[in-house]
Amino acid sequence: MTAPEERPLETLPADWQAALAGARVRHLPAGLCNHVYRVDSGPQSLALRLNNPAPGALGIDPAREGAILDGIADQPWAPRVRYRDRHCLLTDWVQGSPPAGGSGARLHWLAHALNSVHTCPGDWPALDIPDQLRRLISRCGRPESRTRARIEPLLADLPATDRRVLCHNDWHPGNLVIGRGGWTLLDWEFAGLGDPRLDIGGAINGFALDARQITSLSRLTGFPVKELTQASTIMKVMEIVWYAANPDLAPERAGDLADWLDGNLQL
Repeated sequence: MTAPEERPLETLPADWQAALAGARVRHLPAGLCNHVYRVDSGPQSLALRLNNPAPGALGIDPAREGAILDGIADQPWAPRVRYRDRHCLLTDWVQGSPPAGGSGARLHWLAHALNSVHTCPGDWPALDIPDQLRRLISRCGRPESRTRARIEPLLADLPATDRRVLCHNDWHPGNLVIGRGGWTLLDWEFAGLGDPRLDIGGAINGFALDARQITSLSRLTGFPVKELTQASTIMKVMEIVWYAANPDLAPERAGDLADWLDGNLQL
């Protein structure tokens, strides 16, 4: 992203600018895709996200995210949206702490959170991870044939499923807040109707779960260990390809794809 906007409130409509006149605005050092600010106005605290001007390159569809935010608005774990358009998203600030990852991860709670999203009823717009992965490959600046030759067998090895549910696709402690009133799941830019195993695989990676924890999560979610491990690998490759397709966002990660293809990076 470019440098933070000096007057971020000017992206909001006039009524919101008037309502937040004199507010304290702080840029937060979080997020690669967008700029995020905390806005404090009297007793009210809000989060303002300025959207990346080229969302398609990131695999983001603002219309898809908007439809999902509208659809989950009544859920207790959804962020409360105050205003949104293609340029920005304004939500209530959620006070609390992120859940623990690694050896301290609470697997029963994580399985509950995943299931809460996966069983949320609605007519969700789709985001197919394999299709998304194939689209990103074409933007990686590497010979597509070599990359596809490594990735297609991984996709083919995961058994087919007809089950499609609402998936968040970006589970990690930084996107979750646990407070007095429960938990809130943030950042729905990559969400869509998809394969729940891949969503769980992403959570395995985001929470840095080990083999023992994956076995426990398998029992809690009802999916075989092998399939969750395969899904975890696919989502790791998805992350590698995403960084390769967007090298300016995290230059230190842009070479991961070449390292993986050359056998210097183990998943």
